[in-house]
Amino acid sequence: ALSDSRIIINNVKMPPEDLANKFFDKIDCFVFPTHGEGFGLPPLEAMAMGKCVICTNYSGCADYLDSKFSLPLGFKEVPAPLSEVMGYPEELRADGQLWAEPDFNELVDKMRWTYSNQKESNKLGIKAKRFVRTYWSNKKAASKLLKYLEFKF
Repeated sequence: ALSDSRIIINNVKMPPEDLANKFFDKIDCFVFPTHGEGFGLPPLEAMAMGKCVICTNYSGCADYLDSKFSLPLGFKEVPAPLSEVMGYPEELRADGQLWAEPDFNELVDKMRWTYSNQKESNKLGIKAKRFVRTYWSNKKAASKLLKYLEFKF
C-alpha cells in the first residue's frame, strides 16, 4: 500500500487548530477501524467537517454511526489480547475482556467504494455534517451527559 501514490499515511502531530484547517481539508475519507473506543471523538470530528467516515460500528462510535451518513464497519467481538504492544497494558487488564476485530475485507471494499464513488461519498459527508451539527453540538452533548448523570446517579 505504501508504494501506491493514492494512499498517504499522515502520522504528523498537529495543534488542534491545524487539524481542522489543514488535515481535514486534505482528506477524502476518514478511516477508523478501531478495536473499541470509550467515545471515539476523531470520527465524529471528521463527520462534523463533512468527511465520509468508515469506522468500526462498536463501542462508543456506535452511538453516532448510521449507514444513512457514514460507512459503519462490521466486526467480530473477540478476546482482547493482553500484551503491551498490541493490546491492553497491564494496569488496564481484565480477564474476559473483549474488543472488536474489524472486518478487514469489508474495510477494503468500503475504501474502494469511496475511491470509485467520490460524488456519493462526498454526499455522505455532507449528510454527516448536518447530522453532527444538529445532534452533537456542544450544547446537545452536554444535555445528553446531564441526562445520563441524572439517570445514573
